[in-house]
Amino acid sequence: AAIESVPPNLQMMFTHAYQSWLFNEMLSKRMDAGLPLNMPIEGDIVIPLDANKIPQHENPILTTSKNIDLVTRQCRAGRAFVTITLFGSDGELAEGEMGEIERKVIEDNRLSHEDFVIPGLPRCTSKGSRREIICPLKNLECEINEDNYKLKFMLPKGNYATCLLREYMKSEMRDY
Repeated sequence: AAIESVPPNLQMMFTHAYQSWLFNEMLSKRMDAGLPLNMPIEGDIVIPLDANKIPQHENPILTTSKNIDLVTRQCRAGRAFVTITLFGSDGELAEGEMGEIERKVIEDNRLSHEDFVIPGLPRCTSKGSRREIICPLKNLECEINEDNYKLKFMLPKGNYATCLLREYMKSEMRDY
């Protein structure tokens, strides 16, 4: 297959790009539904941060009627973040309204977990995970001159500077 002629690190990029596209579809539908991005609703899966502000993806928390007050306080304090699935061969989907959105996007794209298991190219197989909707920004510095701005910052792995910069510039991606 033609994809085998592409370097291995770029082969996996195709899988990750598709997962990111699905994530963005789910995020758009969450926004269209008027659901909060930074606060949980019942059924959301939230990822807590450790003492060093590192997301603990191995410890997801399902938001229920019993824990929503505590989870909301943790999110409000910046110690936990609401997530959306990066759909793959494994992984937990949300419940409630967000779970319906995740399942609908997966269904609309005629996907199943098995679609992310690629026996002929195992390096392109992806289990999937959950990604925070809002990510913690570290070490933000802004230098303003007459003709330009210079921003310095750190983002966690899996987040994109272009998305952050678009928010500062308030321009469409196609305008770059």
